[in-house]
Amino acid sequence: MRENALPRELAKDPDATVIRIEKEPLGFPAGRGYPRIGRANQVPGQVREGPLQRIDNISSATGVWEKNPVTGEWEPVTIFPDQ
Repeated sequence: MRENALPRELAKDPDATVIRIEKEPLGFPAGRGYPRIGRANQVPGQVREGPLQRIDNISSATGVWEKNPVTGEWEPVTIFPDQ
C-alpha cells in the first residue's frame, strides 16, 4: 500500500495531512474478518445479536496515514484487512 497507493493519493491532494486509502487490492490473502452486525449507536428496534459470518481470504486493506509535522514522514495510523 505504501509504495503504490500512498503516492497515488498524495498526487491527488499534495497538501493533505491525513490520507485514507480504502479497499486497496494487495494481491495476496491478508487475513480474515467479520462484517459489522450493527451500528455503534444502536437504533431503536435494531437487532445486534446472532452468529457472526466469518470471511476468509480477504485480499484488500484499508489504511490511514498521517503526516508527521516534525519529520515530514507519512506514518501509519491504522491498517486492517477489508472486504
